Amino acid sequence: MADEEAVKKSGRLRSVGLGKNWKMALDKLCREVVFARDDGCQWCGRLDRQMQWAHVRSRRYLSTRWDTRNSLKLCGGCHLLWHHQPLEAIDWFNFKFPARAKALRLHNSGTHKVDKTLIKLALEQELNKYR
Repeated sequence: MADEEAVKKSGRLRSVGLGKNWKMALDKLCREVVFARDDGCQWCGRLDRQMQWAHVRSRRYLSTRWDTRNSLKLCGGCHLLWHHQPLEAIDWFNFKFPARAKALRLHNSGTHKVDKTLIKLALEQELNKYR
């Protein structure tokens, strides 16, 4: 399968189909999965606002950046509250999504190498569930 192969370019290996801007490509794909999965704002339930892709654990941690258990769709107002009231936000997330919260806690207990190609394949497979 072409996506599972790697090509040698500029002295280093890069995943096929992701290119130089692989983080942006995976961000776009993960956002698409989350928007297909979640109906409206996950916090307030509104459907009539501009929605944003939000993360439970910061995007700077690549091991969970594209983990859909770490992502949700929030309206702009709730996303702002998420950042301004993080303790309340985490309490709400733990209550509303206990299995996801537990999985993230277990995942965060170790270090994980990022496999760009595997992440891309997993996201594409998950997106197909919602199409």
